[in-house]
Amino acid sequence: MEQDKPKYLQLKEYLIGLIENNELPRGNKIPSENELAEKFHISRHTVRRAISELVNEAF
Repeated sequence: MEQDKPKYLQLKEYLIGLIENNELPRGNKIPSENELAEKFHISRHTVRRAISELVNEAF
């Protein structure tokens, strides 16, 4: 993960990239909070913030 961006923003951009590249088609479930937290070595709170922003943007 990049040092200059907040971790939640990096995760949000990662998830958007998966969707835009059809690696995670719209409507499919994303990995769980625990899976994402473990994969990126971040807290579940950080994961929740990224997901919350995506939901609020209706992405």
